[in-house]
Amino acid sequence: MSCAHEKKAKVNQNAIVERQADPYLAQKRMQQKIEEGIQTAQRQLEAKEFQKALGVYRSLHAKYPQEESLVNAYARTIEDIKSVADKAFGSKDHLRAGIMYALLLKNYPSFKSFHKMLSFNKAHLMARIDECGACLYRKGMEQYRQNDLSGAIGIWESVLSFDPSNPETQRAIAMAKLQLRTLRDMK
Repeated sequence: MSCAHEKKAKVNQNAIVERQADPYLAQKRMQQKIEEGIQTAQRQLEAKEFQKALGVYRSLHAKYPQEESLVNAYARTIEDIKSVADKAFGSKDHLRAGIMYALLLKNYPSFKSFHKMLSFNKAHLMARIDECGACLYRKGMEQYRQNDLSGAIGIWESVLSFDPSNPETQRAIAMAKLQLRTLRDMK
């Protein structure tokens, strides 16, 4: 057995012995780790580092899946992120909303064990992403109709930041870029 494996085995043995010797102390340490993790996630959330906050919770939940206080804090954080997305959507900031809904959709498989606690489901997130994309697509079309091809392309490319496989937007970008090149070549 290598030194690293021996050391890991010894640490695992020590943890088992410690739990058997004093289960109260082991429970207290676990609660302390969970509380520290929740505080870290909350700092990430306050800093608008939503993916990092979700990553902290995902990691903690993988270690302590049955810990109710952790699951509740995780679900509240997810709902807080959705609230940010909903507010952006309501104020017609469709880019920010789309990015936030896509973030939740990307992380949705991690919510599997408690998704019924949430106020939304995967289909709702997908519908909101589609709505955000459609609103931005229309905004890009307004720019396009005003002969602002670069502006239209910029708006449409923003859609791809949260919905990269949107075929309608991909076609619009390709067409506008072709027209832009043709215009430049004519000069």
